[in-house]
Amino acid sequence: MVTHPRRNNWRGALVASLIVAFTGS
Repeated sequence: MVTHPRRNNWRGALVASLIVAFTGS
């Protein structure tokens, strides 16, 4: 899943990934 650095949303994606990793472990 590649996100385009259009609105610097890469940080949000990173945090979301961590949340998903912790909640969907």
